[in-house]
Amino acid sequence: MEMSESPPEHDDKHLRRQEGSRLVTSTWTDACPFARDNDTLVHMTKLITLLCTGLAALTFVLVTPSQSEAQYGTQPPQQLYYQNTTVARYNPIGLINRFQMQYRHRLFHSGSIFTRDNHIGAGVYSQFSPAFARGGPHLEIRPMSLLVLSASYEFVSYFGAFGHLNSFADPNADFSDTALEAADEAGTPYALLGRELTIGIIGQIKLGPLAIRANTRFIHGDYDLENSDSVYYDPVYDALRENNAWMVTSDIDFLYLRGDHITGGLRYTITAPQYPSSECDGQPCSDNGPFDRFGFVFAYTFFKEYRARFNGPTVLLLTQWHLRHRFRTGEDSSQVIPQILLGFDFRGDLLNPHN
Repeated sequence: MEMSESPPEHDDKHLRRQEGSRLVTSTWTDACPFARDNDTLVHMTKLITLLCTGLAALTFVLVTPSQSEAQYGTQPPQQLYYQNTTVARYNPIGLINRFQMQYRHRLFHSGSIFTRDNHIGAGVYSQFSPAFARGGPHLEIRPMSLLVLSASYEFVSYFGAFGHLNSFADPNADFSDTALEAADEAGTPYALLGRELTIGIIGQIKLGPLAIRANTRFIHGDYDLENSDSVYYDPVYDALRENNAWMVTSDIDFLYLRGDHITGGLRYTITAPQYPSSECDGQPCSDNGPFDRFGFVFAYTFFKEYRARFNGPTVLLLTQWHLRHRFRTGEDSSQVIPQILLGFDFRGDLLNPHN
């Protein structure tokens, strides 16, 4: 990265800063090979890391140990936690149900909001839609309230229904709604099996009624594509992905919470598929990503109870406009048309019902 020339009296300090910046960037890209292809990933990851670090320090200073015990009660040493989410989507059209069941073991007892919510968990995670079914083991570790690390390995089965799955030989292929509908009418989609690894990092913090949350996932797909195809359309992320390659996606929320019932705010989503072994007409496949959206999120929670078997039933509305997308900013569908998600979520603890 080029830097502007510093005044002579600051040359030594400038050189030390420049070498330090190069060392940090080099170390990050060496550890994450897929980041070398896209500077956006480097900047996004650095931003999320700095944000979470700053908020962690601020929380440690502002929150006293007694607040969390008084407001929420003691975290159980063991939990059998579950969560179920059903979402309908427009632009593109989709319907999905996500379910997870997880045994959680508390790492240590703490009364501070900064460290109170901590556990290591293991369980199963599944997703079902009219076009596919997928599921597998899920691991999670939460060393503190503001940080969640997870990994899941899913076995995937597409049914060859509702226009999925479509694969292509060229990463520059047309995966617009119009092209996918034409392929469905021609009977091109087919059933297949695959496997998908997802590594997740969630950083989150709440200060008073304000909250910030960044949910980043690194996803690797391995599918049994036909006809020696190298790329496929992923209907979950609305992306053309290369087989046996990584993709990174991140949701960043800026939220206002009013009591236990109303949550509203803004969400920015960015997704970056990687094409390490492909070129599009001799050029990098930059037209397919990164792409991003920005819009509004609103959620209403009917009730929250401490350690309840059925807890936190919530309706969710998310409306986002595409800022960058190969086919949703005017080429196939208008940029004025947002992506809309309407969902319902609930969760609970089956081991520790509150009396």
